[in-house]
Amino acid sequence: MVHKHYFRFFVLSWICWTFISCKNEPPQPKGGINGKVIIIGTQVGVEGANISISGPKTGSISTGIDGNYSFLELPTGTYSLTIKVPPSFRSEAPKTVLVNVNQVTTQDIPLIPKGEIVGTILEAGTINPILGALVELNGGRTKVSLSTGTGNNGKYSFEELSDGSYELFASHPDYASVKREINITNGESIPADISMSKDLPTPIPDFSVENNGCKAPCSISFINKSSNAVSSFWEFGDGNVDSMSSPTHTYDNPGDYPVTLTVENEKGIRRSITKSAHTNWETFIKLVQSSIAINSGYFGTSISQLDNGGYIVTGSTSNSSSKNVYVARISKDGVLRETPSEGWERSYGNPFEDDEGFSLVPLSNNNFMIVGYSGNPLESKSDLYILHIDEFGNRNDNRTKTVDINLGTDIGRSALLNDAGNYVFVGFTSNSFDNFDAFAMEIDSLGGLIWSQSYGGEEDDFIHDLISTSMGNYILVGTTNSQEKGNTKEDVYLIEINTNGETVQQKILGSESNDVGKKIIQTQDGGYAIIGHTNRRGTNDFYLIKLGPGLSTEWEKIYPRPENCIAESLIQTPGGKFVLVGYKTSNNGTGDDELIIVTDSNGENEFYKTFSNSSGNEKILDIIPTSDGGYIMIGSSSNGNAGSRLYLIKTDNNLSL
Repeated sequence: MVHKHYFRFFVLSWICWTFISCKNEPPQPKGGINGKVIIIGTQVGVEGANISISGPKTGSISTGIDGNYSFLELPTGTYSLTIKVPPSFRSEAPKTVLVNVNQVTTQDIPLIPKGEIVGTILEAGTINPILGALVELNGGRTKVSLSTGTGNNGKYSFEELSDGSYELFASHPDYASVKREINITNGESIPADISMSKDLPTPIPDFSVENNGCKAPCSISFINKSSNAVSSFWEFGDGNVDSMSSPTHTYDNPGDYPVTLTVENEKGIRRSITKSAHTNWETFIKLVQSSIAINSGYFGTSISQLDNGGYIVTGSTSNSSSKNVYVARISKDGVLRETPSEGWERSYGNPFEDDEGFSLVPLSNNNFMIVGYSGNPLESKSDLYILHIDEFGNRNDNRTKTVDINLGTDIGRSALLNDAGNYVFVGFTSNSFDNFDAFAMEIDSLGGLIWSQSYGGEEDDFIHDLISTSMGNYILVGTTNSQEKGNTKEDVYLIEINTNGETVQQKILGSESNDVGKKIIQTQDGGYAIIGHTNRRGTNDFYLIKLGPGLSTEWEKIYPRPENCIAESLIQTPGGKFVLVGYKTSNNGTGDDELIIVTDSNGENEFYKTFSNSSGNEKILDIIPTSDGGYIMIGSSSNGNAGSRLYLIKTDNNLSL
């Protein structure tokens, strides 16, 4: 019994002692060591250094490209930190670091590179040292910039250099300068004796051109291959210059540019060489592939270029039940890429209604206004449609609206933003019982009507385009049948109105045949030009009218061709030529082809061209100059039973592909 009591007492005592000891023993704190192995005097990391620790805990790690290392969860105590340096650095004695409880200690370790460049500056062809020469060194991984002079023995040295490429430059007032390229690897010592000549050689300029022939805007690099030169000066042929050794230059426009490099030696002797840099035009013929009008026809009626070189186009998409306004943002190479910054396409309108866009008006901040109509074909009614979008195609519902001018058909054809920040619209309107009348109206930026006027006689009158004059008035151009009641003959209709829409003067232009006015531009001499077509020969031909500043006719030209030709738009080139665009319909029913006619400043025909070779139908409805000095045209193309497609032609400054 006594033994049992002793045993029970012993067990209970051991349990209590164990419990108290475990309960009162504090947790062992943890610390750490981290830091960076660096090249001395810099924050450049050293890769491949092996660091080991010994003490209460041991371990090792190798540094990566950034030179960082880290040991964590170390018990408190004293640790010896030992580093095995890469071969290009001097050895470093072990470091001892005291790690406190619950503390991480940072310890950067600087290493001294052991690379060096040593040599003697000598007179060329002799063993005579040159005294007082200046030797400069630049480069290496730490981008050093050092210099030293030669003493009586002509010797120089640079020590504690990291691995890398260096440029060594030796100069002396009485000798030609010498430049050498030197590479240090694995901390080696490089002997570099330099010979200097008293006879300064003539500089020899030379360079090569990289990325020549790129499509503007683009960058071309010029690689300097000159010898015996201490300075360079570049003239790029576009008014820009540079003094870098081997520069890269961006050309905004296509062309051939004479690039001149002038090099100079230490005595001021200069030599030059000129070579050509060439940049090309972005040219193409593209059928834009739509993802939202796969089963519909879609075409473009108006185009505008964006600041980044891409384009915004508008037109229409149609199927068996309705039409919608179509707008797309297209990259500068004519491709529709579905990215917010480069490309998108949208359609706007209501199901089972007809909505079309005819004119695109650029606004500020890459916003746009599209002008057309919106209506119900079953009710023979439509309204002027004003659509505002931002550069991503988002519709501004506060400014998008329809305007009911008459109780019947209202068609908007063109618009502009005037100096007051208001919008002026033109088109034609009719109620269910009357003929069409031309109209113009001004609306403020919030959509409020400022004035509205109609023009014409008892027959049909249409306005297709307008421009503003230097006096603040507006000139409207279109077509009229109102010269004689009951007459179906068409004439070109020209109206000048003031800022209130009141008629200042109007003119009827044309012949006894049908003459149609489609577009008007201001010419470089302060006058105006109108493009349209006339059937004086029994079939339609392009018809160009030149007006003076007061709208008096200076000359008119007709451009006969065997086909039936419909003109849609025109521009004047920087050289004063006129470019007329539209399409021609073959007399044998084989289809339409785009037609471009180029004239001189007096309207004399210089040449015409067409680009399509297919049996389909291609039409050009608009043309604008592009920022690279070329031109882009927009329209439609269709083949067989397939619906029409958006059609783009981008040419160079000579209207060539």
